[in-house]
Amino acid sequence: MATEVPAQVPTLAERLDTGEKALLTYAESTYLVEQGSALLDKARRALAATPSNDLEARSALLQFECLIRRAEKSDTEGVAVARAILLSDLVWFVFLCAAAVFGTRAHTWLEGSVGADLWRIVVLASISGGMGGLTQTVFGLRKHLVQRTFDPAMRYWYFAKPFMGLVLGPIIVLVFLSGVLALGDLGVGEQQSNADSGALSLLSPVRLAFAICLSFVAGYSERFWAQLLDQVLDVLLRRDAKRESES
Repeated sequence: MATEVPAQVPTLAERLDTGEKALLTYAESTYLVEQGSALLDKARRALAATPSNDLEARSALLQFECLIRRAEKSDTEGVAVARAILLSDLVWFVFLCAAAVFGTRAHTWLEGSVGADLWRIVVLASISGGMGGLTQTVFGLRKHLVQRTFDPAMRYWYFAKPFMGLVLGPIIVLVFLSGVLALGDLGVGEQQSNADSGALSLLSPVRLAFAICLSFVAGYSERFWAQLLDQVLDVLLRRDAKRESES
């Protein structure tokens, strides 16, 4: 009975050489070449400095191999997922455009009723927030596909991003308009002592521009609204602490 010959395990130096050859296939990706070359150089320097202890070299090489596997996954599974995301973005764009038309007509129908102006602000902020999320989806998808770092497991985040902007956009705007926070010298968020002054009415160009820009940024960057909500929480907690100290 023939005995099986155990497979020869490649040495660390051989794995480094194989890694360099694999990196050549991604020469058009500047990001991947820079990151991969840095990890390979780190592994070679660590191996040359302490041949008897190759733990650091193995760690750098493992990071490099994970980088290459992620690039391979981005090129294979990522392309199909990216097409589905772009199709979803197209549907979102059509929906947001239709919502803009409907929102404008709804404001006309509600003309003179209580809350008509606030409705227009909320609709504009929702649409702008959705567009911000949509823009971030397209830019982020392009960036990771070019860098070969797209992870198909993150597809649900891409699908949900426009919806998050749709919801968070008006919330962030209402936080400022309610007076919880104030922004710069625009007077947005400041409570007016004279209600008839009309210096900044609800539908003034300043407030509309502010609502559109702020909601777009809120939809584009989750880091922005997360930090903003933390500030709102800090303000509310400080107010509660002040009331307790005064009572």
